[in-house]
Amino acid sequence: MDPPDVPELPPEMWAHVFRQLPTKERLRVTSVSQTWNRMVSFTETHIACIEPFNREFMRFYRILYSGYKFCVIQTWTQLLGVIKKHPKMTHLKLYEIHFQNVVATTNEIQLVAKEIQDRENKIDKKVPLQSFRIDRCLGIQVVHFDAINHFRNLREFVWDGADTLENLMTSAVNDVLRTNQDTLMNLAVTSEAQNDLMLHIQEPLEGVTYDAVANTNREGFWQSLLDTSGDSLQKLVATVYSNEEMGSASLFVNLTDLRLFMASEYPFVFGINVEKLRVLTLLYKIDFAHPFNAVRRLFNGRHNNNLEILDIAMPLTDPVQLNEICLSSPNLRLLKLVINYNMQDDCVIAIRRLSYLRQLSLDIDILHGSLNEALLTAIITSPNLPDLRAILVPEMDFPGGAYARLAEKADQMPGELFFYSFSLDNDFVGPRHPRVIRIGTNIMPVLYFEPNNMVQNDYFMWTRITPNYFV
Repeated sequence: MDPPDVPELPPEMWAHVFRQLPTKERLRVTSVSQTWNRMVSFTETHIACIEPFNREFMRFYRILYSGYKFCVIQTWTQLLGVIKKHPKMTHLKLYEIHFQNVVATTNEIQLVAKEIQDRENKIDKKVPLQSFRIDRCLGIQVVHFDAINHFRNLREFVWDGADTLENLMTSAVNDVLRTNQDTLMNLAVTSEAQNDLMLHIQEPLEGVTYDAVANTNREGFWQSLLDTSGDSLQKLVATVYSNEEMGSASLFVNLTDLRLFMASEYPFVFGINVEKLRVLTLLYKIDFAHPFNAVRRLFNGRHNNNLEILDIAMPLTDPVQLNEICLSSPNLRLLKLVINYNMQDDCVIAIRRLSYLRQLSLDIDILHGSLNEALLTAIITSPNLPDLRAILVPEMDFPGGAYARLAEKADQMPGELFFYSFSLDNDFVGPRHPRVIRIGTNIMPVLYFEPNNMVQNDYFMWTRITPNYFV
């Protein structure tokens, strides 16, 4: 008996039938049929690529890149497959991938170039990439630079450099700025090499992250950024080495998010206008910090009503300084300070003015300051702080009373999670509340509460955590 004829259906119909199969079945079929392989297609728009060795950290990645589909790759050819199989992809992230040192053939390079060009030209209903991130990847080769140069519609480009052909990095990023000048709005570039990172901004940007170990030949970057983005820039994250750079950072008139990392002991003059800012971060990349008096004028008698996030590594040496912060910035949702004095009742009174506070982080120098448990308990139980969910006081002795108050608060608010970081926790004996979670464990890294670096700088990553995270 002759086998039945296979109906002559158009490729679109076969593709529709193919998409009804489960994912594993689709992938199994593609290994035996080139026709089926050409029809493999996924509809996800946000893709994050990791390498096989990092699968065990998938729980962490789902918090870091919430809303992304994850693909496991290790070679350039596998990355090409991800690009080809996701025609609707608009956001692509490569996170901590150690690319294998496999020499790409001329044909592979041409295939990559053609695939990206097809996306840029919207061939076969493919869509251009809007966001491309390279985060802490190793083994970057010349072929990767060649591929980057084909993007034309990027709105965001991030290159958090770890191990890179640094002599090509500057030219590659400047090419991205040139070829995407009509669309690019956000740029983040970091380099750990000693090579000068001489970027030239050509069109207005809304967000910029710039971190280079080399502290020479940086004037061109700052001047080009001021010339093009003096009015448009809303977010600036940068390392500063001199008062000239600090002065440049204060000239962007519409900034709402300013995060500066001082890389020298230079006596900086802070001419920042905080009243427009929503986020202010002032940290040091060296083992040094000027006292809070260097920036006291930014708060004393000011009206920083827009400020929601304040992260300053300059030690407070007097209770009056904390009071000035809380009076000037009543809408803070996150307060992260270094305290170098013994905190008393008036400090608690100041903090309780922050009725929108969600996270409190106090780094208390045990040689110059302290916070006893009664004061911490007064903060935890204050009815003026209804939104407080995360408390980090790493140097705080932990006899259990503060934890008990957190547990009581959790009982009163079913479905809410509470997070804490106190010292001597290993000595605590007693029942644990399932919704009062210790920060600093394998399942609850500090990264969720403190930005890991200048690129991964989401202060409220922990708000993405739900009770299902622990199941």
